[in-house]
Amino acid sequence: MANYFSLLLFLNILIYINAQCTQNSSNIGGACTCNAGYYGTSASSSGQCIQCPNNSLSVAGTSNTGSTVNQSACNLCQTGYYMSQSANQKQGTAAICVQCPNNSTNSQSPTSSGDPSQCNVCQIGYYMSQAASAGTNGQQGKAANCIQCPGNSTNALGPTSQGDPSQCNLCSINYYMTQNATSGSPGTAATCASCPNNSGNISPPSSAGDSSQCNSCLQNFFMSKAAIPGQAGQIGVSATCIACPNNSGNLQGPTTVGDPFQCNVCALNYYMFQVATFGYPGNAASCIACPNNSGTTSQVTTVGDPSQCNACPNNYYMTAAAVPGSSGNIGTSANCTKCPNNSGNSAAQTSAGDISQCNMCLINYYMQSPAVPVQGTNQAQAAVCAACPNNSGNILGVTIKGDQSQCNICIPGYYMTAASVIGSNGQVGTSAKCSQCPGNSTNLSGAVSPGDPSQCNLCAQNYYMSKSATQGNPGSAAVCIICPNNSGNAAPSSSIGDPSVCNICPQNFYMIQAAVSGVNNNPGSSAICNACPNNSGNQSVSTAGDVSQCNMCQPGYYMTAFAQSGSNGSSSTSAACSQCPQYSTNTGATTLGISSCICYDSNAIALSALQATCQCAPGYGNSTVTTQGAASTCIPCQPGFYENGSGQCVQCAQGNFAYGAGNLQCTACPHASQTLPDLSGCTCFDTSAGTIIWSPFLNVCECDANYYGNADLLTAPSTGSCTACPDGLISQPGQARNSTDCYVYKQILKISYVLTIIIFILF
Repeated sequence: MANYFSLLLFLNILIYINAQCTQNSSNIGGACTCNAGYYGTSASSSGQCIQCPNNSLSVAGTSNTGSTVNQSACNLCQTGYYMSQSANQKQGTAAICVQCPNNSTNSQSPTSSGDPSQCNVCQIGYYMSQAASAGTNGQQGKAANCIQCPGNSTNALGPTSQGDPSQCNLCSINYYMTQNATSGSPGTAATCASCPNNSGNISPPSSAGDSSQCNSCLQNFFMSKAAIPGQAGQIGVSATCIACPNNSGNLQGPTTVGDPFQCNVCALNYYMFQVATFGYPGNAASCIACPNNSGTTSQVTTVGDPSQCNACPNNYYMTAAAVPGSSGNIGTSANCTKCPNNSGNSAAQTSAGDISQCNMCLINYYMQSPAVPVQGTNQAQAAVCAACPNNSGNILGVTIKGDQSQCNICIPGYYMTAASVIGSNGQVGTSAKCSQCPGNSTNLSGAVSPGDPSQCNLCAQNYYMSKSATQGNPGSAAVCIICPNNSGNAAPSSSIGDPSVCNICPQNFYMIQAAVSGVNNNPGSSAICNACPNNSGNQSVSTAGDVSQCNMCQPGYYMTAFAQSGSNGSSSTSAACSQCPQYSTNTGATTLGISSCICYDSNAIALSALQATCQCAPGYGNSTVTTQGAASTCIPCQPGFYENGSGQCVQCAQGNFAYGAGNLQCTACPHASQTLPDLSGCTCFDTSAGTIIWSPFLNVCECDANYYGNADLLTAPSTGSCTACPDGLISQPGQARNSTDCYVYKQILKISYVLTIIIFILF
């Protein structure tokens, strides 16, 4: 106990010490010090710690806190930025840090002034087409040029040396690998296909396989069938997963076969009015959309009411907080209103405020006036934001008032003809000026500094490069030619080539002839591709074959027969596909059956061989929604009503009740009770002390434990029908009619002891 109080005293002293420090600071060794990334002359309660500007950083300690400290304490750059200008103690200026271009980054924070060549590695999910190069002869160095891994391939670590798409040797989560990455000139990335049937996987596949690599379900789906690995020449199949009904979900996609009971939480921005129940089959949790534009910050796991909707989503402000229910009253949700004027906020709002919670601008907007909270009789105001002009933009939403100069980059696919100019001496700033890349040339990240069309140094996907971008006065963009014969390529071309770089067939085409590289000055030829027939399709293919490469169905179609490779004189065939039933669709199918089609309505019965039309699930009335993406029109039968098997909600007969929503039947109230006016429950004739309070789970009206009487025999409202057992005696609920039915606890022990001896002797 003494140790407990000592610990409590220490924690309180620690809290008190830190309470004497200002915001964004901590107590280190008995002294208040600004946190890393901040600086200040004093971090005491009366001081101030200011955030480092220009994406710079500081080190916590005496170097960023003290009487002589100024902005120059911010002498590092964040990872992913290069330092264009170092901090200056005399001038009191922080380091100036610029975001790494071309999807590059760096492995450690720059500590000295440099140029883009400090950006010498690629981000995860990109391959390096050109290494970073140091500047020479007065020319600025160049960052590594990184291109996004094609076709949903990826890698575990960002490459640190120049390479090709073969650096993309993994598949992204929820994809399976149909072909390994291959080294060559150039190498090819892993070929990845989307997991079918709403399945997925937990770790990225690293070697070629089949859809059985998709052995789990996506979040908010339950698993009706497990994945089956291929055996004896048979292709494996993925897990089959069905969308959680009733707006329910789960915290993680299931990895084992189950039923709707796996859907035991509510999806974000829904509250729970009925828990998931175990059974054969089990039932999912029942959830209702948060009203008044409110939401939740996490998935709800327990039964509640609209007060579980206690937050406003990003870019909304809260005019009234959620109020929990009490004294039998149902709670109310937060009330949220969308931010006006293209303003927003960086996080969900969890407390009531006003329109000034809209204190930043959306990306690619600049701030004309800041948010203003209520001041006296002046009303609060949201930030006012305007769209960036001239195809310019910005990386993050701005949080302070400015002008068009806050639009300091170009959006992807554009090059910069003039940099943004910060306003001064009464002159209004101007945005960067950007022009669209010409002739199917492009770039993956918009330009961050002035240049010319040579910033358009890639060819759009499914084009090949006949001439590279050239710097000059003026420079010229890459010259790009569309891939012939319906062929394509897995990633934007970054170097000169010929049609042979068009070496794949795009989605829903099969390859009848592979690309051929040029030799002896003869130009190469592209792959030759034909469209898949009869609504069949595929992911992109990289090898020659036949129509059997069309081994799946396109979105909106389900599979009635597998694709077949020709043998013994028979012809190859594509998958046979039929259109999904009315008001349903899918993302494509790789397995047989209508179950791959999902009804538009989230509260519809899952489609199957026995259910070929979209109908509301049991416990729901009305008809299913007819527009994809629209809110469910299947309405859960409200308390006091049940769904009678015909899609209609019918009121319970007097003397019966239906508790909660989504009921399939009504239940008779117990003897000695009457139904509530809305038939949602019952109330016992006697509700005085000693009687069990009616609940839908027990559904009895009788005397409580340690009472005796006839509360269950009443025929009209009454009080005092249950009396406490005499002192020292007890009873079980509903078991004692008279005081003589109460007994001493020791009697139970004695009886139990005798029974134990008898059982021991007999067995």
